Amino acid sequence: MTSKKNLEQLILTEIENGVGKEDLIRNLIFAGWSYRDVSKTLERLNAKGHIPAEFWTRHSVGRVVREPSYQSVGQSFPNASTQTLNAQKKRRMAMVFLGVFVVVCVAVYGVFFFISHSPRFLLKKTISLLPSLTSVRYVGIVTIAPSSDAFAQKIFSDKEVVIMVNGIARFIPGQNPQFSSTLSLGRGDVPAGVIGMWDATVLFPGNGEWYERLNSARPWENEMVLDDVYGRWVSMNNVTSSAQSSILAPPALFKAGELLSSFSSDTISLIRSDVASLGVNDSVVRVGTEKESGVALTHLAFHLSPTKARNLFGKWVGTFQGDFINALVEGEWHIWIDDTFSVWGLSIRNQEGSVRSIDMRFGQRNTVNALSVPPAVLSLEAFEGKVKIMEQE
Repeated sequence: MTSKKNLEQLILTEIENGVGKEDLIRNLIFAGWSYRDVSKTLERLNAKGHIPAEFWTRHSVGRVVREPSYQSVGQSFPNASTQTLNAQKKRRMAMVFLGVFVVVCVAVYGVFFFISHSPRFLLKKTISLLPSLTSVRYVGIVTIAPSSDAFAQKIFSDKEVVIMVNGIARFIPGQNPQFSSTLSLGRGDVPAGVIGMWDATVLFPGNGEWYERLNSARPWENEMVLDDVYGRWVSMNNVTSSAQSSILAPPALFKAGELLSSFSSDTISLIRSDVASLGVNDSVVRVGTEKESGVALTHLAFHLSPTKARNLFGKWVGTFQGDFINALVEGEWHIWIDDTFSVWGLSIRNQEGSVRSIDMRFGQRNTVNALSVPPAVLSLEAFEGKVKIMEQE
């Protein structure tokens, strides 16, 4: 009731001050009254005869909007000018906050973009995703310094050794790992594409055994008749050294065969965990962006953290202590990754030691079919029986 009386008194006071209908209604709405309350109060006052007839057509003097005389009725409502000023202040304040918000968002995005595209972040992200790989196809070349090993001397004499590899690997969770690779050995002083003086395919189907198929062994062809053993799978378990078996593989391959055939699903799980925590030093460099098959690849160069790397490689490939592990730990690593952090290429350069370089390319990720045991396998004894040693004159 008090509110109605106050509005009535306010309207009558403004009418006496010469304010017209339109200006009065506008001022009261600016002051916070509802249009419904104002119009009903005017109707009520008009019905009582308190509003002069000229009010309805009156124009305010000079068309200036006057402030309602709130103080005359003991009210403290904001006037139109104050209301307009406050609205302007609010708009300015809103624009300031909006500007600050935009600046903060841009800054946060800039920081995130910089961090997410920094070489170290890209490398760590790539390493963290490696354990999710279930299969991959690979090709590569390994260059080794001249070796005094009898097998290497047979093929390479004192020349640099070049090993070409082409194979697949499967790491399905809950299953034993599977590997298959064709190895071609040749001399580093011959034109590219001529290597292949010794060529064999090795297979690890995940059953705890491994097999080899000898494709060619040129240096031995003047000493042995090998036609009956070329292209035949041989069981390589518990192989003992003999004149016939010496052509099957270099000593390092025998070591690798024993190691890989012993890997189980639990072994791979542990290796996945160790690889995810593999450390790198701070000098990760973005070499540039290169294209391969139309895909933009980021080229990164770095060195591994020596302590973590040596512990990791020593733990899982300790059979190859020496120059091979030194090459992995001390060599300069290069990788090529796409925007999904998949590794397309790997290169390791080593200035010292016997392993000079390792260059690999990867593809067909997570799409490789399971490998199976060869249908017909020769025992080592059967293989040796088919190798005919030529009589020396």
